[in-house]
Amino acid sequence: MARDLLRTRNKSYEEQIGTLNESHANEIAQRDEIIRVHQEVMEQLDEQLQDDLQNNQLNKERRIKELVKENHDNPEGLSRELSNAFGIHYIPGDK
Repeated sequence: MARDLLRTRNKSYEEQIGTLNESHANEIAQRDEIIRVHQEVMEQLDEQLQDDLQNNQLNKERRIKELVKENHDNPEGLSRELSNAFGIHYIPGDK
């Protein structure tokens, strides 16, 4: 009788350990999936950031060329336009 009780408890403990191990494995798998998705999203965001930075630089270069073309005969006007467009502080020179 004591042996039967011991076997029953032992079997119950083994089942509990098996359930805990399975639960732990599921949690690890979920964590790994979350990490994978997070890394994917971060890579996409980084690519988008790089694209946006490149586009901003190209737009800035185009705008500078446009301002230079519009003000090719007016250096002070060009300086003011660059100041307004890009936040560069314009300080007029001595005449």
